[in-house]
Amino acid sequence: RRIARPTNAVSRLSALKRGVAARRIALTPDGGSHAIDFAMEMAHPADRKTFLYTFEGASAPPALTVSDTSAGGSPTLGTVSAHGGEFQMATDATSEAQNLALYGGDVLSIDPTKNVYFECRFKVNFAGAAFSADQRLVVGLAAARNASLDANTDHVWFRIDGASLAIVLEGDDSTTNTDDQATSPATSIVDDTYITVAIDLSDTSAVKFYIDQVFVGTVAIAAIASTDLLQPYIEMQRAAGTEVEDLRISYILISSDA
Repeated sequence: RRIARPTNAVSRLSALKRGVAARRIALTPDGGSHAIDFAMEMAHPADRKTFLYTFEGASAPPALTVSDTSAGGSPTLGTVSAHGGEFQMATDATSEAQNLALYGGDVLSIDPTKNVYFECRFKVNFAGAAFSADQRLVVGLAAARNASLDANTDHVWFRIDGASLAIVLEGDDSTTNTDDQATSPATSIVDDTYITVAIDLSDTSAVKFYIDQVFVGTVAIAAIASTDLLQPYIEMQRAAGTEVEDLRISYILISSDA
């Protein structure tokens, strides 16, 4: 198995997996057990591949790539001092479009049919009460990066869009496209407060989404195939303006069948 950062990632991964294993059953809407069984993974590690991306060092893990499409500004993309490490993506006050991304560099290595589990802990310190109308954020899994988010034809992600704190769910398999599906129960992001989001692809006809261990809905991407490979994908966009939005990422965890 590969682990992105060898420094203290092993101990953090073990702790994360113990926590995830303990909550997998609790997260299941019908009270049953998940196809993704982290207790089984720990007993039979060869059956699963797990990638943990943490941010204790001077730069992002080598498996991740940053992208900054600003023309004249100087947005921030990099690790910062914080307990446990954080990766910061922050727009600056230059009046222009700024698209900031942390993703797999279009090296697509995640087979969506392999019982994939994605988890990420992040927060946003908004410049105002929320994003402005021309700003958005997505967090999840996607095919090759496309600055036009809706043009990415294979993805599953959480989205925050425009002057609203509401978190919505989206998915696309090149056949069925689900946009802006409300969470149930309705869930909004809280300014400068960490949340943990999770996506369970064990059933691609009903991909399950969770926010802080609460089940918030399903999205169908049943037509997605093993050849439609994905990558971790986080992107924050501002079409214009000068708002300084500050996104912090604590970790990204991805697990799948070997």
